[in-house]
Amino acid sequence: MPDLRALREAAQEFFETDVLSVKPLKHGDQISMYALALDTTPDPDLPSEVVVRIFTKPRMQQSVDSEVATISYVSVHTSIPVARVFFHESNLDNPIGFQYIVQEKLQGEPLQKALDEEDEPEYELGFDSWYNLVSDYADVVSQLWRARFDRIGSLYETSLGNDQDSEYSDIETYVGPTAETWFYRGSRRSLQHLDVGPWESSSDWLAGLISNEMRYLRSHPKELEKELEEELGEGDPLDLDVDFALDEGEDRLRRLISLCDLGSGELGPDEALTRLSRTFGLFHAHLLPYNILIDTRTGHIKGITGWEDASVTPIWRIASVPYWLEWPGPESEWSRIDLGETLNDSKARDVPWTPVDENGRRNGVSEE
Repeated sequence: MPDLRALREAAQEFFETDVLSVKPLKHGDQISMYALALDTTPDPDLPSEVVVRIFTKPRMQQSVDSEVATISYVSVHTSIPVARVFFHESNLDNPIGFQYIVQEKLQGEPLQKALDEEDEPEYELGFDSWYNLVSDYADVVSQLWRARFDRIGSLYETSLGNDQDSEYSDIETYVGPTAETWFYRGSRRSLQHLDVGPWESSSDWLAGLISNEMRYLRSHPKELEKELEEELGEGDPLDLDVDFALDEGEDRLRRLISLCDLGSGELGPDEALTRLSRTFGLFHAHLLPYNILIDTRTGHIKGITGWEDASVTPIWRIASVPYWLEWPGPESEWSRIDLGETLNDSKARDVPWTPVDENGRRNGVSEE
C-alpha cells in the first residue's frame, strides 16, 4: 500500500497549503487513484481538488517521464484538453513507495459508459451529440497528425524529475528512445543491444522493431512458443507445429529486414514521398472510449487521458477510423455512414493528406 501520510506531506509541500482529505477513487491491479482536497489559498490558479495516480504495478522510469512530457507538449502546442500535471515521481525510491503523478481533475464522463454492450449503458447520446463527438475526435487526431518532429521515439523533458517548473510554457521537450511498452513486453527488455531509437526514418524504426524480434526469437524460444500457444488457444483446430512456426517466423523476419535495408529509409523515388517518409507526428496508442471524457449532454470532448504509450511515429500510423463508429448497430447503417463521412470530412479540412495512386505517386496537393 502507498504511504498516504507521505503523499499528503508531498502535496502540502508542493502546493504550500493544507491537504484537507485523501479520498480513494479507484483501486486496480496496475493503478490506484486518490482525490486530494486542498485548503484555499490566495493563488487563483490553485484548484480545490487534485487527482493522484499511483502506479501499483511498477512502470519503467522513462515511461512515466515520457507520459508527463507528452502531456506538457500537448497542453502547450495543441488545444486538446488534457489534465495539467503539477508534479510527479518516476523513481520508485521515494517516501510514498510507488511511482505517481499528481494532476488536475478533468470534467466529463468516459465514452465507454455509453458503449457498454454487456450491461445497460449509463447514458445515451442522441445523433447530434454523436456528431459533435465525431467532429471533436477528428480534431484531436488532426492536431496530433500536424505535430511535426524530425525523429521517431518518445517525448521527454530537458530537465526530468520533481524539480521541474510546473508552468508548461517553460518546459522544453525532445525526442528520445521509445517508451512504448510494445518494445519491452515480456523478456524483451532484458535483451542486450535492444534497438529503442530514436530513429531518423520509418525504415529504421521498422528495422529496429524487426531486429529486436529476431533477437528475442533466438534467445527466448520457449517464451515465444508460449506466446504462440496462448495466441491460438488450447485445442486449436490448426494443430500448430510450434517449431515450424518459429522457423517460418524467423525466415519472414529476415526477409523483412532485407526489405528495410533495400528501402534505405525511403518510401519511393518521388520527392514528395521521400519527405513523407521522414515526416513524423504524435501517436496516441490508447485513444479508446475509456480514455475519452465527454459532456454527456452535448457529446463534446472534455478531456483525453491515457498518454502513457504515446510516441512520435510515422504519420500513416496516426489516423484511423475508431471501432466505436460501429454504433448504433446494423439497424441504423445510415447513421454510421453519416458519422463516418463526418469524421473524414473533418479530417480532410484539418489535415493536408492526399491520396496515393497505385504507382505510389501523390495526387496533386503539396504536403506543406
